[in-house]
Amino acid sequence: MDKPSKTGHRWYDRIPALSSAVETILLLPESLQQIVCRAIVAMADKEFQASERIQNFKSLGPERILAYFKAKTRKRAYDQSPHAHKALTYMGLLSPDDRQYMAASILELMSLVKTYLGHCRAASEPPEEAHLERLSQTYVEGGKTAALQVLRVIEKELQKKVDQKSPTPSQLKESEAGMLLQQRVGRL
Repeated sequence: MDKPSKTGHRWYDRIPALSSAVETILLLPESLQQIVCRAIVAMADKEFQASERIQNFKSLGPERILAYFKAKTRKRAYDQSPHAHKALTYMGLLSPDDRQYMAASILELMSLVKTYLGHCRAASEPPEEAHLERLSQTYVEGGKTAALQVLRVIEKELQKKVDQKSPTPSQLKESEAGMLLQQRVGRL
């Protein structure tokens, strides 16, 4: 007998873009995940006043409370991270249309994060939390265009690091001469 599919069993799976965004966020290392989730919370606050909405709730009702209680026993992936949990709680407060908007924004932000991580890989540098924080906050405050400008600046910073690591032609000659000298001394 086939096992039932788990696809679509979470509330956010009803919106494919949001489901994809959540899965992508959960793939990030914890430190980077926290930064992205803080940006999501800031975006939800900026666009939809999510923190005000959550304060207006006195009770979610017995069905919702029971669902949260049961979900905790199932160990949802985002329950392991307080930042991811808060981001998804804020998303749960939004209307389906607002969730769709947020999902598109999150995927756009994740695309920028992916580009940044690609630049880090190309430069053989580990990702820096400060870079990701700057990139995500710029996206929240100024949108994609502003974030792309920050990404270009970060890319130039990474390229400078690569250039500093790369030996200059004179350094190459010096190292070649040093190797030849070591070989000759080694023969004596």
